[in-house]
Amino acid sequence: MKKTIFIFCFLSLVLPPLFVSASTMPDIFPKGYWATGGLVSCTGGNCSLDELIQTVLNVVSFGITLALFVAAPILFGWGGIKIMLGSQLPGLEKGSTISEGKKILTGTLIGILIVLTAYLMIKTLVSLLGITNIGGF
Repeated sequence: MKKTIFIFCFLSLVLPPLFVSASTMPDIFPKGYWATGGLVSCTGGNCSLDELIQTVLNVVSFGITLALFVAAPILFGWGGIKIMLGSQLPGLEKGSTISEGKKILTGTLIGILIVLTAYLMIKTLVSLLGITNIGGF
């Protein structure tokens, strides 16, 4: 059973680059990927493997863009506001809102690091497999 799982994982990493050479990862930095041309790259009823992989790359890039350029600034702002107003809000314990703000800032920073680390790991894996058409950083 373990041998079958290992063979499946190995083949799923090695075979796609042989068939998917036209797929490119959309550029994320410095402006983000906002899918102006649409997320789905398949235009007809019969989609090829290249178009499917390109659609997956578009969705991943769009998700990273939303996390880094929309969610993270909003959460940083919300955590900062909670820290600034923590000692001024009546009826609350003095340290509770400040500690909540710190937790929000810490969680946001950890989330950004997880997103960037995952993107870097995927990009490194793809470059080790020999696909050179990857954009991004």
